[in-house]
Amino acid sequence: MCDWISVKDRMPPSDERVLIYAWDWPKTQTEQIGIAVYWQDDEEWWAGGYIYDVTHWAPLLDPPEDSNE
Repeated sequence: MCDWISVKDRMPPSDERVLIYAWDWPKTQTEQIGIAVYWQDDEEWWAGGYIYDVTHWAPLLDPPEDSNE
């Protein structure tokens, strides 16, 4: 497992899908964990819609080597 990284410490590489923890997910107003992309040029998160109040992120795991089975 990997540790969560605070957005206060550093942001993920631009245009790379990462796991995020956010409080104000669109339409739910609750805390959520999901997969999103961070756009450094726009300083915005996207996961089928803009994501607000992301507090932490983590790199995604590599897919399993036997994923074709």
